[in-house]
Amino acid sequence: MFDHNSHIIMSTHRLLFTMLALVMALACAQGADAASTPLQVSYSLDYALNVAGGSIHFTSVGAHPWTSKEEDGRIFGRSGNAGIPSSASVLSAQVVVARDAVLTFDFKAWGEGDGPLYDKCVFTIDGATRFNYGARQNDWEAYEVEIPAGTHTLTWSYSKDGSMDPDGDYFAVDNVAITVINDFIPGDVDGDGRVSIIDVTELIDYLLSGNSSAIDLEASDVDGDGRVSIIDVTELIDYLLSGSW
Repeated sequence: MFDHNSHIIMSTHRLLFTMLALVMALACAQGADAASTPLQVSYSLDYALNVAGGSIHFTSVGAHPWTSKEEDGRIFGRSGNAGIPSSASVLSAQVVVARDAVLTFDFKAWGEGDGPLYDKCVFTIDGATRFNYGARQNDWEAYEVEIPAGTHTLTWSYSKDGSMDPDGDYFAVDNVAITVINDFIPGDVDGDGRVSIIDVTELIDYLLSGNSSAIDLEASDVDGDGRVSIIDVTELIDYLLSGSW
């Protein structure tokens, strides 16, 4: 005798199993698509622009901010107004330099024309232009400039005119670093050309008396924070014990 209810139950089970198989097949297909899609990694501007271990903070605001890029094994910062006529993309950083230093960075200037008359890649320090390139179309190139002690504003900008777009159409920067220029030996408080326990006693004498006539204040600031304190004494003692800063 034909059991109509059993037939319905079996048919329902087959349908459910079929649907489950379809869902599993769809999930596998989506998983395969996801696995084949490259993972997009986003880097901060600070990470992209600083030399390894650097700590300069960069900002870029406005309609066309700079962004981080990864290309040819290099992570760097690049202007964000490619293909947009009469626009500007500006990157800036404010730095505090305790002593005279050298600022270095790598750059690529891919603007329009045979000079800075059209699209412009401009680098300034405290508003003073240090270079202004148009269609330099260079491979990565190193740049360096001395900067005095103090607080400074660094600016990289790519500004476009209203005409055609060049090949590339960007300003790119990488490996920004500030290296202090030392014309003294750090820790050589008394200026005798070597670092010894005598420098520790001279430094302590200065902190107690405030009389700096017998010491080199720049060499005494061993941690480079722009002032001489008890921290410099401990840093100096650590150096004498370990042999390294």
